Amino acid sequence: MTKAGLHSPSMDILIYDKINCPVLYAGETKVLPIESVYGAIEVKSRLTKPEFGNAVDRIAKFKDLAPRDLSVIQTREYTTVHRPSRPFGVVFGFDLGDNSLKSLLENWDELNKGIYWINNFVNLVAVLGVGIIHPERIDYDAGERHPLLDTDELVNLFETQSKRTRNKEPLLNVGIRTVSEELGQRTLGRFFVLILVMLERLKLNVPDLGQYLDPSMPPVIHRES
Repeated sequence: MTKAGLHSPSMDILIYDKINCPVLYAGETKVLPIESVYGAIEVKSRLTKPEFGNAVDRIAKFKDLAPRDLSVIQTREYTTVHRPSRPFGVVFGFDLGDNSLKSLLENWDELNKGIYWINNFVNLVAVLGVGIIHPERIDYDAGERHPLLDTDELVNLFETQSKRTRNKEPLLNVGIRTVSEELGQRTLGRFFVLILVMLERLKLNVPDLGQYLDPSMPPVIHRES
């Protein structure tokens, strides 16, 4: 839920800041202020192409609502502003159905072409007992590569390259590709560690509940000791 009253589709799993996040209810449905949500996981029993497409679409709609509003933070020494991290979106399947990890990778690349903003891409796909798919960053100058799990890093890299292209400047000597890892029984452990890595990199804003009630109210200054 956003301050403007917009709602994402219902998600299977939401990971949120339990300390600062008030949980509201609409009947039996939990409603969370989106500022307090680290990310969403869509879970499918059989990750067929139609089910995968459905999950990708729901995550794109969820990520599209995430605010980028600055919050004001005041301590004893200084006052600063903070822009929250972009949330992650993950698809988890218990079975491939009639798909394969290779064809799932092709499905992902195909589905991404229909998403208008790279911010809304899925960050990670895992299939229990099979493997994981994720974007990868390649630094050609350093001869290094690493999983590109952070939405902010992905968007910033894309926007930097686009800006350099518009300004007719040399592009960064880096590349992005989507890769699959066939991990078998190690998939769940790898998946769990990658979720923890993503969470470690994120910093959220505290939801401004006054503006949920009345958007004309002045923003709250959050005080930290």
